[in-house]
Order: sequence, then C-alpha cells, then structure tokens
Amino acid sequence: MARASGFLRQANFHLSFVSPGQLHAEQYFQKLGLRRVMDLWVAPSAGGAVVTAELSATLGDDAAAVGLIGALISLPVAVAVGAVSYIDYENDANSLLASMWSYLGAPAAEARRCGNCGRTVDPADRFCRQCGSQLSV
Repeated sequence: MARASGFLRQANFHLSFVSPGQLHAEQYFQKLGLRRVMDLWVAPSAGGAVVTAELSATLGDDAAAVGLIGALISLPVAVAVGAVSYIDYENDANSLLASMWSYLGAPAAEARRCGNCGRTVDPADRFCRQCGSQLSV
C-alpha cells in the first residue's frame, strides 16, 4: 500500500485510506472541470500482493461549472498548441495505469491494438472505434 500511495502522491492525487487494504485517491483539474478517481484494493498473496485498481473520470459537476466553461473556451486552444486534451481520455487513463504498474514492479499486460491505425482496443471489440477496421481475433 505504501508504494501505491507514493506513486499516487507523486501524480498529485489526494489520498484517503478507507481501510488497511483500500485506498481512495482523487485528482481535480479545475480549468477543465475534470475529476479523476482511483480506488485501489491490496490483498496479501503468497510472495507478494494482489492489487486491484478502478479508475474513473467525470467532467463538469456543479462545483466545476466555471471549469467546464473554461474548458469549452480553452480546450480548442489547448489542442491547437499541443497541450494535453482530455477528449481521448482512454489513452491517458491507460498510460496512468501502465505507469503505476511499472512503478509497483508488476508485469505489464500487452494492450490489444488495431492493426490499421494502432489505437488501443478493448478485448471484446470486433471493429476499431477510431478507423472502423475489422479486428483480428
């Protein structure tokens, strides 16, 4: 739990320890009105631990109305100058999780990718959501 909390602190998440085996972390981007939430459960296992992570994001809540308006105004500008855009949040979430697993020393699972455009796809997808190509099974 100490290594996972250390990683999340470095990633600027605010942490709450729910129980000895559960950690709740939140990160808020005021300009975009984006709130990321990660819940981790750590269970001891023979020779190590089993870590389960759940990551979610919400854009624009009552407290973030100003941030949402700012995002609508500034997001096109941010995209135009190459700043991070949360339109393709899936890639950002996958990157965060891969970084965390790497930091924790866990073997990374190889992501399934579209053979045409290279986008990461879900295991159950039959067609790429980016380019529409049929995916190999």
